[in-house]
Amino acid sequence: MKEQADTLIVNGYILAMDDKGTLLDHGGVAIKGERIIDLGPSSRIESMYKAEKIIDATRMAIMPGLVDTYGHAGHGMIGGWHTPIDGWPAGELYWHATTPEWWYAEAQLAATERLRFGTTTGASIIGSTPARTDSPIFAYKNAEAYTKVGIRGVFGVGPPDVFVSHIASPWSGSYLENGEWVTRNFTYEEAMKNSVKIIDKWHNGSNRRIKIALAPPYLFGRQASHRRYGYEYKPEDIPVMLEKAKEMRTLADEHEVQIHTHFFRGSVDFALEHFG
Repeated sequence: MKEQADTLIVNGYILAMDDKGTLLDHGGVAIKGERIIDLGPSSRIESMYKAEKIIDATRMAIMPGLVDTYGHAGHGMIGGWHTPIDGWPAGELYWHATTPEWWYAEAQLAATERLRFGTTTGASIIGSTPARTDSPIFAYKNAEAYTKVGIRGVFGVGPPDVFVSHIASPWSGSYLENGEWVTRNFTYEEAMKNSVKIIDKWHNGSNRRIKIALAPPYLFGRQASHRRYGYEYKPEDIPVMLEKAKEMRTLADEHEVQIHTHFFRGSVDFALEHFG
């Protein structure tokens, strides 16, 4: 008697990505529920299991889903607009010309494109830098869209940087209400509170497929050597940077979320020099 499975994938080239570096030509995988219950030569898998759904993976690779460790929500929709010199036209667009419905559509596009190329977990900062957290709605819409597509999402949220905010001062975001654009100012503290709201609503949501991360943009001098944004940190900036970093660490520990950001050249040297 063959054991019942839900899905069999057969005749593919298996890259198991295990500690042994297993590679199998004409390999097969048996899946039951949300679990892989067996893998091996396709002939053995087909002799031991039966399933209503059988996928012929001839001339295809069978491997674990890829993990995209850094991206920006919004960039999928405007992907053709990037230039090597001017970068992304994201600041004014994301903060003053997009609606929650736009963010939902963009997230569906990004999640579907990731899945198309074999990526089943993708990290996204909600917007450019900084994350758009003048309201929680933009992260909510991203999480809803990724839930519908079915892949895993890790969404980075947090306030603008206190020294290099990348958005005009006073900080503001615009909303389309009754056919008119309405602009509202917000503060660092309000962005932090909205980030916590996003964590409370969506972290570990959708059967734990949705995670929220704190994404502080320029703490520890990530900006120090950027070729286009040469902000010169002053001695009095250092204690403030350290204070904000500790605030992020405390909040991340309290809510059991990760901190996620990236460095530019010179950032590690800057941090070692000023923070030890």
